[in-house]
Amino acid sequence: MLSGGSEWDSRGNDRFLIFNYDTQGNGLGGFLTFLLAEALAQVVNFFVQMKWVFKSDSSFKDAAWKYVILAVIIVVVNLVLPGYVTGLCQGWGMGAGIAGTIASVVNTLLAVIVSYPLLKFWVMPKSKDSKEATK
Repeated sequence: MLSGGSEWDSRGNDRFLIFNYDTQGNGLGGFLTFLLAEALAQVVNFFVQMKWVFKSDSSFKDAAWKYVILAVIIVVVNLVLPGYVTGLCQGWGMGAGIAGTIASVVNTLLAVIVSYPLLKFWVMPKSKDSKEATK
């Protein structure tokens, strides 16, 4: 057992949590690089969403922990769901290319449909004072 919940399977692939990374490719290092890039992108996205998209006056401490929960859920779903959607599409006789495209579209639509209302009304709502001032 390696640190961080990582272990080797019988084929020499590195298993990390629910992910199985081939040691011939980027392996666990590629996953950790992806994770770092995703975390940095979410930090930037938090401020863009809060200040420009929703023009929220919520406090940082009230919004940040909610945003982290939402971001983690969306990232995990976006990592796990494509395999299922691709498998389902291929089971219906579609080729790998179109199945991958459909999986990407489903992922994007699901992320937007779930995240927009949660960001607007739960994570970054405008205060009642600012709502009344805009009337």
